[in-house]
Amino acid sequence: MALTKAQLAQASASLIKRIPQAVAAEVIGKPAVWLRDNPDVGGRNADGSYNLPDLVAGMRERFKPAELPDSDLESVLQATEALADMALRPQTIARLMERLESSHGAAGLAAFAAELLIQLLHMAALHDRIHSCMRPTPEQIKAEADQRLAELAEWDARAQGRVAVVCGGCDSYRWGRSWREGPAPTGYAVDRDHDALCPACEKASRKKRPRPPVSL
Repeated sequence: MALTKAQLAQASASLIKRIPQAVAAEVIGKPAVWLRDNPDVGGRNADGSYNLPDLVAGMRERFKPAELPDSDLESVLQATEALADMALRPQTIARLMERLESSHGAAGLAAFAAELLIQLLHMAALHDRIHSCMRPTPEQIKAEADQRLAELAEWDARAQGRVAVVCGGCDSYRWGRSWREGPAPTGYAVDRDHDALCPACEKASRKKRPRPPVSL
Protein backbone atom coordinates (compact mmCIF):
# COMPACT_ATOMS: atom_id res chain seq x y z
CA MET A 1 0.00 0.00 0.00
CA ALA A 2 1.47 3.33 -1.12
CA LEU A 3 1.94 6.10 1.44
CA THR A 4 0.10 9.36 1.06
CA LYS A 5 1.93 12.69 0.74
CA ALA A 6 1.03 13.50 4.32
CA GLN A 7 2.43 10.20 5.51
CA LEU A 8 5.62 10.71 3.49
CA ALA A 9 6.04 14.22 4.95
CA GLN A 10 5.50 12.86 8.47
CA ALA A 11 8.01 10.08 7.88
CA SER A 12 10.59 12.53 6.50
CA ALA A 13 10.12 14.82 9.48
CA SER A 14 10.61 11.86 11.79
CA LEU A 15 13.78 10.80 9.96
CA ILE A 16 15.24 14.33 10.12
CA LYS A 17 14.87 14.20 13.87
CA ARG A 18 16.75 10.90 14.14
CA ILE A 19 19.74 11.01 11.78
CA PRO A 20 22.94 9.06 12.47
CA GLN A 21 25.89 10.89 14.05
CA ALA A 22 28.06 10.56 10.91
CA VAL A 23 25.34 12.18 8.78
CA ALA A 24 24.78 14.94 11.35
CA ALA A 25 28.51 15.69 11.39
CA GLU A 26 28.59 15.89 7.60
CA VAL A 27 25.60 18.26 7.54
CA ILE A 28 27.29 20.77 9.87
CA GLY A 29 30.70 20.34 8.26
CA LYS A 30 32.39 18.86 11.34
CA PRO A 31 34.04 15.48 11.98
CA ALA A 32 32.04 12.98 14.03
CA VAL A 33 34.58 13.23 16.86
CA TRP A 34 33.75 16.95 17.15
CA LEU A 35 30.14 16.10 17.95
CA ARG A 36 31.25 13.60 20.56
CA ASP A 37 33.57 16.20 22.16
CA ASN A 38 30.93 18.95 22.14
CA PRO A 39 27.75 17.46 23.63
CA ASP A 40 26.62 20.93 24.77
CA VAL A 41 25.77 21.85 21.18
CA GLY A 42 22.47 20.04 21.59
CA GLY A 43 20.32 17.93 19.30
CA ARG A 44 21.63 14.58 20.53
CA ASN A 45 18.98 11.91 21.21
CA ALA A 46 19.22 9.26 23.89
CA ASP A 47 20.02 6.53 21.33
CA GLY A 48 22.98 8.53 19.89
CA SER A 49 21.12 9.84 16.84
CA TYR A 50 20.62 13.56 16.24
CA ASN A 51 17.62 15.83 15.87
CA LEU A 52 18.81 17.89 12.88
CA PRO A 53 16.68 21.06 13.49
CA ASP A 54 17.79 21.15 17.13
CA LEU A 55 21.41 20.54 16.14
CA VAL A 56 21.40 23.39 13.60
CA ALA A 57 19.74 25.71 16.11
CA GLY A 58 22.35 24.76 18.69
CA MET A 59 25.18 25.41 16.23
CA ARG A 60 23.82 28.86 15.42
CA GLU A 61 23.44 29.63 19.10
CA ARG A 62 26.96 28.36 19.83
CA PHE A 63 28.72 30.65 17.36
CA LYS A 64 28.09 33.99 19.02
CA PRO A 65 30.55 36.90 18.99
CA ALA A 66 33.22 36.57 21.64
CA GLU A 67 33.01 38.65 24.80
CA LEU A 68 36.25 40.58 24.41
CA PRO A 69 38.17 42.10 27.32
CA ASP A 70 38.16 45.89 27.38
CA SER A 71 41.75 46.16 26.10
CA ASP A 72 40.93 44.12 22.97
CA LEU A 73 37.51 45.70 22.61
CA GLU A 74 39.03 49.20 22.57
CA SER A 75 41.40 48.17 19.75
CA VAL A 76 38.48 46.66 17.84
CA LEU A 77 36.39 49.81 18.33
CA GLN A 78 39.20 52.02 17.00
CA ALA A 79 39.84 49.72 14.04
CA THR A 80 36.19 49.40 13.07
CA GLU A 81 35.63 53.16 13.45
CA ALA A 82 38.57 53.81 11.13
CA LEU A 83 37.32 51.25 8.59
CA ALA A 84 33.79 52.66 8.68
CA ASP A 85 35.16 56.17 8.18
CA MET A 86 37.19 55.07 5.15
CA ALA A 87 34.50 52.86 3.56
CA LEU A 88 33.48 54.03 0.09
CA ARG A 89 30.05 52.39 0.31
CA PRO A 90 29.18 52.06 4.01
CA GLN A 91 25.46 51.44 3.41
CA THR A 92 26.13 48.61 0.95
CA ILE A 93 28.63 46.97 3.29
CA ALA A 94 26.29 47.37 6.27
CA ARG A 95 23.41 45.71 4.38
CA LEU A 96 25.69 42.84 3.31
CA MET A 97 26.83 42.21 6.88
CA GLU A 98 23.24 42.35 8.16
CA ARG A 99 22.23 39.78 5.53
CA LEU A 100 25.14 37.50 6.46
CA GLU A 101 24.29 37.72 10.16
CA SER A 102 20.61 37.04 9.47
CA SER A 103 21.34 34.00 7.29
CA HIS A 104 24.40 32.51 8.99
CA GLY A 105 24.69 34.11 12.42
CA ALA A 106 28.07 35.00 13.85
CA ALA A 107 29.67 32.42 11.55
CA GLY A 108 28.59 34.54 8.57
CA LEU A 109 30.19 37.61 10.08
CA ALA A 110 33.30 35.53 10.76
CA ALA A 111 33.43 34.59 7.07
CA PHE A 112 33.26 38.29 6.17
CA ALA A 113 36.02 39.07 8.67
CA ALA A 114 38.18 36.26 7.28
CA GLU A 115 37.94 37.65 3.73
CA LEU A 116 38.57 41.16 5.05
CA LEU A 117 41.72 39.92 6.80
CA ILE A 118 43.01 38.41 3.53
CA GLN A 119 42.51 41.73 1.72
CA LEU A 120 44.10 43.75 4.55
CA LEU A 121 47.14 41.46 4.62
CA HIS A 122 47.48 41.87 0.85
CA MET A 123 47.29 45.66 1.12
CA ALA A 124 49.72 45.66 4.05
CA ALA A 125 52.26 43.66 2.04
CA LEU A 126 51.83 46.04 -0.91
CA HIS A 127 52.21 49.04 1.40
CA ASP A 128 55.41 47.58 2.88
CA ARG A 129 56.90 47.01 -0.59
CA ILE A 130 56.12 50.58 -1.65
CA HIS A 131 57.37 52.24 1.51
CA SER A 132 60.30 49.98 2.38
CA CYS A 133 62.55 51.89 -0.02
CA MET A 134 61.43 55.15 1.62
CA ARG A 135 62.14 53.97 5.17
CA PRO A 136 64.90 56.16 6.61
CA THR A 137 67.87 54.56 8.33
CA PRO A 138 68.77 55.46 11.92
CA GLU A 139 71.84 57.26 10.57
CA GLN A 140 69.70 59.40 8.26
CA ILE A 141 67.31 60.27 11.11
CA LYS A 142 70.22 61.25 13.35
CA ALA A 143 71.83 63.33 10.59
CA GLU A 144 68.54 65.12 9.96
CA ALA A 145 68.06 65.72 13.69
CA ASP A 146 71.61 67.11 14.01
CA GLN A 147 70.95 69.40 11.06
CA ARG A 148 67.70 70.66 12.55
CA LEU A 149 69.40 71.29 15.90
CA ALA A 150 72.16 73.19 14.12
CA GLU A 151 69.55 75.27 12.29
CA LEU A 152 67.87 76.03 15.62
CA ALA A 153 71.19 77.06 17.16
CA GLU A 154 71.92 79.34 14.18
CA TRP A 155 68.45 80.87 14.44
CA ASP A 156 69.05 81.64 18.12
CA ALA A 157 72.50 83.11 17.36
CA ARG A 158 71.14 85.42 14.68
CA ALA A 159 68.23 86.46 16.90
CA GLN A 160 70.72 87.42 19.61
CA GLY A 161 73.08 89.21 17.21
CA ARG A 162 75.89 86.64 17.42
CA VAL A 163 76.96 86.66 13.76
CA ALA A 164 80.51 86.42 12.43
CA VAL A 165 81.36 87.91 9.02
CA VAL A 166 83.84 85.54 7.40
CA CYS A 167 86.26 86.60 4.68
CA GLY A 168 85.18 85.59 1.20
CA GLY A 169 88.73 84.53 0.37
CA CYS A 170 89.88 82.65 3.49
CA ASP A 171 88.54 81.38 6.80
CA SER A 172 89.35 84.45 8.89
CA TYR A 173 86.54 86.48 10.43
CA ARG A 174 86.10 90.14 11.19
CA TRP A 175 86.24 91.09 14.86
CA GLY A 176 85.50 94.80 15.05
CA ARG A 177 88.56 96.67 13.71
CA SER A 178 90.64 93.56 13.22
CA TRP A 179 90.48 90.21 11.45
CA ARG A 180 91.12 86.99 13.32
CA GLU A 181 92.15 83.59 12.12
CA GLY A 182 89.18 81.25 11.70
CA PRO A 183 87.11 79.37 12.35
CA ALA A 184 84.46 81.65 13.84
CA PRO A 185 83.74 81.34 17.58
CA THR A 186 81.43 78.58 18.77
CA GLY A 187 77.84 79.72 19.09
CA TYR A 188 78.08 82.26 16.25
CA ALA A 189 76.20 82.12 12.96
CA VAL A 190 78.44 82.59 9.92
CA ASP A 191 77.95 85.05 7.07
CA ARG A 192 80.44 84.38 4.30
CA ASP A 193 80.39 87.51 2.16
CA HIS A 194 82.54 87.42 -0.99
CA ASP A 195 82.59 91.22 -0.95
CA ALA A 196 84.03 91.25 2.58
CA LEU A 197 87.76 90.48 2.36
CA CYS A 198 90.38 90.52 5.05
CA PRO A 199 93.38 92.84 4.36
CA ALA A 200 95.54 89.96 3.12
CA CYS A 201 92.91 88.71 0.66
CA GLU A 202 92.13 92.29 -0.41
CA LYS A 203 95.81 92.85 -1.21
CA ALA A 204 96.04 89.59 -3.14
CA SER A 205 92.89 90.49 -5.04
CA ARG A 206 94.36 93.81 -6.18
CA LYS A 207 97.42 92.07 -7.59
CA LYS A 208 95.20 89.82 -9.71
CA ARG A 209 93.15 92.65 -11.17
CA PRO A 210 94.09 93.45 -14.80
CA ARG A 211 95.79 96.80 -15.29
CA PRO A 212 93.92 99.27 -17.45
CA PRO A 213 95.53 99.87 -20.88
CA VAL A 214 97.83 102.85 -21.13
CA SER A 215 96.60 105.38 -23.64
CA LEU A 216 99.19 107.20 -25.78
